Amino acid sequence: MTMRHSTQPLRLGLGPLRSLSALLVGAASLTALPACDAAPTRGCPGTEIFIDGECVQPHMIRLNSVGYLPTRAKLASYVGDETSFQVMTREGRVVFEGSATTEVSARDSGERVRIADFSELEEPGEYWLEVPGVGRSPDFRIGDDVFHEPLVASLLALHGQRCGTAVELEWGEGTFKHAACHLEEAGLDYIDGEQGTKDATGGWHDAGDYGKYTVNGAFAVAFLLQAYEDFPDRLKDLELPIPERGGELPDILDEARFQLEWLLKMQLADGSVAHKVTAKNFEGNIMPEADHAPRFFVPAGTAATGTFAATLALAARVYEPFDPDFAATCLEAAQQAFDFLLENREDITPNQSDFRTGGYEAPGYDDERAWAAAELWETTGDPAALEEFELLARELGMSMLLNFDWSNSTNLALATYLRSEREGRDPDLVESIRATTLSTAQSLVENWKSHGYGRSVGSIYYWGINGVIARTAFNLVAAHRLDPDPTYLDAITGQLDHLFGRNPYGRSYLTGVGYRPPQFPHHRPSMASGGRFPWPGLLIGGPHSELFSDPAANVPEGLTWEDRAENYIHNEIAINWNTALVYALVAAE
Repeated sequence: MTMRHSTQPLRLGLGPLRSLSALLVGAASLTALPACDAAPTRGCPGTEIFIDGECVQPHMIRLNSVGYLPTRAKLASYVGDETSFQVMTREGRVVFEGSATTEVSARDSGERVRIADFSELEEPGEYWLEVPGVGRSPDFRIGDDVFHEPLVASLLALHGQRCGTAVELEWGEGTFKHAACHLEEAGLDYIDGEQGTKDATGGWHDAGDYGKYTVNGAFAVAFLLQAYEDFPDRLKDLELPIPERGGELPDILDEARFQLEWLLKMQLADGSVAHKVTAKNFEGNIMPEADHAPRFFVPAGTAATGTFAATLALAARVYEPFDPDFAATCLEAAQQAFDFLLENREDITPNQSDFRTGGYEAPGYDDERAWAAAELWETTGDPAALEEFELLARELGMSMLLNFDWSNSTNLALATYLRSEREGRDPDLVESIRATTLSTAQSLVENWKSHGYGRSVGSIYYWGINGVIARTAFNLVAAHRLDPDPTYLDAITGQLDHLFGRNPYGRSYLTGVGYRPPQFPHHRPSMASGGRFPWPGLLIGGPHSELFSDPAANVPEGLTWEDRAENYIHNEIAINWNTALVYALVAAE
């Protein structure tokens, strides 16, 4: 599951779900899960928390336990009266002394925290931070390569989500593998004018379940493609332990291609794109190769067709230098999908009434249409695509959103148009988008500076918020292209700080990486394999109080996370959150 949410203004609704009935069915299918973490996070005495099967006293100094880049901002948060702090080497030598800020309100955790700024410390090494009377932090590093490990882990997590092929990877002390899965063809029963079955193998499992969804699948892989287009020098030589490694194609594009080749199978004869391929209900707590429930193609809709067209047009640009034939295949598919959108002006919402899997629906599809037009124009220079984008952008008054996810691709559309070097753009529209790009990024920076735990989205919470926090890097990069203020880059690393430990829990939200990472993600291979460790590199959704929160508990929203496998509301994983993290990690370097 992965809730389908958006942005600013915040669209309330149900996301990887996709509908409340789907969520209830998904919950029902998991009633037999083992109680991996029987005690609730808040069921320990005093300030202790439940981690790895026991109540422990957490570090009271919360910082990025993965590490800091030498020339970027370095901040830690803690609760306490003492303002003086020291940074020490692992051998106990003091290398930095400073005074923390006055108390800052962290309303979403119900705390008042002080912020220790040790940005002036740039010497690479291994350190810890100590505040008298408060304690010491987890160990952390300063170095140019501190984000390499989480980057590789995040990409390996996508590799682990591969469907239709055997997967085996190693991380730390664990080996993680599953056999080839979901090899049966999917039924065309719900596709008008079609009958029989069709190949639907390949691609990535979407989230904690084994469904494959075009809207989120295309949106997710687009962030890998965007990362490569924006930062090719940082990614062209990145080595990943995947079967395709070592060829002329950069490894990250090998992994992205696995998803793209599945997406191509989702296109129908008229150019439209099937919304998803899933069983009628969520599967139980089993390994993927044990799941043989019949799967079906779900009818095409505007959202799937538009997101597909945009992503495949982007793919055509990215793959052209490496594999012109594959690039041409992507472009042809994108053009056919875009033509379908132009010929079908009324929005199409697929009938999913027989399915209780993720819906991936949101009100209105103009953002998908605009993104498709922007990418087709940037790839081909087609004036019809430019006209379509500018018409939509003007009529709707499109502006950059402070936070966004799969249900609103406005920011992707605007960024592509703004950075284009093609001639023919409307100067007034360019200036309008430039202004909204900078003002939105400035709001993100101000939130990062003022929030007690450095969240660029401030006190906004909803399903999958950790992925949204990572994705703000896209907005900040867009602004940095226009104005090379290093504060934008500091804000990007500040979001990584939050995800890797500068949060109310003092814990990393990425499995297998950082201090006290999640142990029990809602992720079927992790739950069903019986292994000692969860699969690595998975970004969990994070705290929020939607749906099944207990208002009587009066728990601050920032403290609603529970590290339990049964808790799909907070502890599920999703490919769109992971690819957002990949983009942020690459942008930070």
